[in-house]
Amino acid sequence: FGPTIAPQRIEDTINFLFEKGSDGFLAYSEGAFDEINKTIAAGLASCQFENAYDVLEAYAERYLGGDTQGWREWLCQMGDINQLNTETARSDFTRLASSSRQSWRLQVLEEKLKMCEASAIVKNHNRWTQARITAAEDFWTAKETLWRNIWNLGLGRAILQFDRDGIIPEWHKEYRQLSNQGIKTRSQILPDEA
Repeated sequence: FGPTIAPQRIEDTINFLFEKGSDGFLAYSEGAFDEINKTIAAGLASCQFENAYDVLEAYAERYLGGDTQGWREWLCQMGDINQLNTETARSDFTRLASSSRQSWRLQVLEEKLKMCEASAIVKNHNRWTQARITAAEDFWTAKETLWRNIWNLGLGRAILQFDRDGIIPEWHKEYRQLSNQGIKTRSQILPDEA
């Protein structure tokens, strides 16, 4: 899934650095929530905000619009994708997005949610039915949309290695074995590149 939003962990880290008398730090992050995590670190380190939740609300006000408290809560939920109730998250996202500004940031949030939804469907099936294969493909389509269409990083599956151990869902190994056995999936037909 890539890095998640980490408001409490980042707040604890910044507080630790202050307690130790640190003169500064270098914030490294990447992935779908890179900007949000760096915003949390900068907002806290600059002492402009009391806590990470206030930073998230300010982020929502500046970049998303609409119900900023609702966005703060939704963003916090996305910080623990293993406990995420995808039905509730989708319902909340739909409500929040309806009064928000359209932007690449909103699309990033939705693609990450699509990945969570697809993975949940795969996990809820114990056999590789067509519905489970389609959900696995939906997961990779959302991830590829992030890499190819939003971040413009080129061929998502030929250049970037999404399937290294430790960064993929536990169900992917079985899915890859099915693909290798000749079961046709959408990922075997890539669009032509310019």
